[in-house]
Amino acid sequence: MTGKFSNEGTIVAVSGTIVHTAPDNNISEVQSMRFSNLAAAVLTVQKYVAATATTVTIYTVSLDEGDIFTDEYGYHLDENDYIKVISDIAGTSFIVRGVDSPNINVVRCK
Repeated sequence: MTGKFSNEGTIVAVSGTIVHTAPDNNISEVQSMRFSNLAAAVLTVQKYVAATATTVTIYTVSLDEGDIFTDEYGYHLDENDYIKVISDIAGTSFIVRGVDSPNINVVRCK
């Protein structure tokens, strides 16, 4: 699966939500993420690295009520890596955009 993607939804409070996973045999670049909540919220953005089975916290940010937070830094995901977002309260909406590309490190047969 290659091409642009756009994922959107609502973050599950406390347990968090995986907002994008790099597909099997592909890499992904998450190019932008946007979050909003009508109430004040604390968001934690994490990256799971499948090759080492480790989770790294990228950042934590506090939003005031009604804030819209946009992250356009860009995150590289290897096969089966993912970005997870945790919110301390319910109702945080997200939109994630990026692109999936073939993983040149994987041998493909016809």
